[in-house]
Amino acid sequence: MEKDLGSFQGAKSAQKIIVIEYEDESSKPEFKPYSIQNNDKLFEATEKSVEARIIKGFSIPKELINAEKSSGLSNGGEKKQAICEFNDNTAPDRLELSEAFEEIFSHFYTNINPKNNWKILPVPANVADDTAGIKAGNSINQLLLSNLPPENKTAVLVYAYGFKQAEAQAMAGVELNG
Repeated sequence: MEKDLGSFQGAKSAQKIIVIEYEDESSKPEFKPYSIQNNDKLFEATEKSVEARIIKGFSIPKELINAEKSSGLSNGGEKKQAICEFNDNTAPDRLELSEAFEEIFSHFYTNINPKNNWKILPVPANVADDTAGIKAGNSINQLLLSNLPPENKTAVLVYAYGFKQAEAQAMAGVELNG
């Protein structure tokens, strides 16, 4: 029975109904109330803590983590400066990854990079001026209209844009088995 109860747990199963039948009073299950502590302050502290750890652990400027905390009176200069700082901090890692990609994929059986340019581009400073959602929407449309195989489109939608696997497959036109 415990295994079956697992299908009733979690947010997706919140509205499911369980029917429990018993033959006599001696086998009647006992239900104990479980008090829910809704402590929003706990999550508020956790969110700030995670944000601080990301900033410290990955050397990411705070302006790029939480745009809401940036000054509302800014002309975008603070964010542009943060992008430049981020690019400076990540330059060695980008170079190392580029070299690894070249070493791994330059002899791949299919030529996946005809220009043989393995450089990972820095974040452009003009990103500070753009509305990310609009740009992402345009990029997703271009991706979906491209000649890439549906499986590749799905991978980009999942790993770059954060879509769920089933959503990405539906968008990319991947036929689902089953």
